Amino acid sequence: MPFVASHARVGALENFIYRHVDSARTILDIGCGDGELLRRLSLHYGAQGVGIDIDPAWRSARVDGVELIAADYRTWERPQRFDLIVAGSVLHFLDMTDEALLAKLCGHIAPGGSIVYELPLQNISNRFVIAARRLLRSLRGPLSDKAITMAGRLIYAGKADRAFIEERLGYMYFVPFRYADFSAKLEKSGLRLVTETVAPRQSIAELYAQRAVRVSTRAGTPTANARGPI
Repeated sequence: MPFVASHARVGALENFIYRHVDSARTILDIGCGDGELLRRLSLHYGAQGVGIDIDPAWRSARVDGVELIAADYRTWERPQRFDLIVAGSVLHFLDMTDEALLAKLCGHIAPGGSIVYELPLQNISNRFVIAARRLLRSLRGPLSDKAITMAGRLIYAGKADRAFIEERLGYMYFVPFRYADFSAKLEKSGLRLVTETVAPRQSIAELYAQRAVRVSTRAGTPTANARGPI
């Protein structure tokens, strides 16, 4: 099954997009999971929605008017530019060079288009969590999996079911490939900052992230409109 983000996280990202992106005729959601956020955005903007997710158990489909594609964004090719690219908590999972990722993103964003993304911060809290993940990864086995699952039930008590917790087990061993300082490279690539904030985490095991909107300043006819801070 594709990854299903928490309702709180999806809702917060969705409202952030509505506040800072005025319009979009085409939307690309990288790491779209079950496609719920993409469906909402496409309905709100009256846009063509395309979602991509790497989940191997997933099949490409067209659901509620949006196209959901089972593929790896690192190797996915499509000669189309989008007015809005959404990359919520996904860019740091992509094991590729920053230069290759920049080329992919810049190749998919339309002139005047917006990108909304989340990247983990390098603050003290996140450094502690990442250090713990490195340790857990070096010790990974059935016992550590069981211990993490039990801890998750306590942390999410009354907020999530067993399947939700077990689905996130792998994240407790994951160390990001990039952090919020990647934003400086986006800026140099012609993606101007519109606004940014800190995305709150849902539990002590999660990472604080920078949530930001950038707009392409490359030459061409603008197709989407991003608003500044409100």
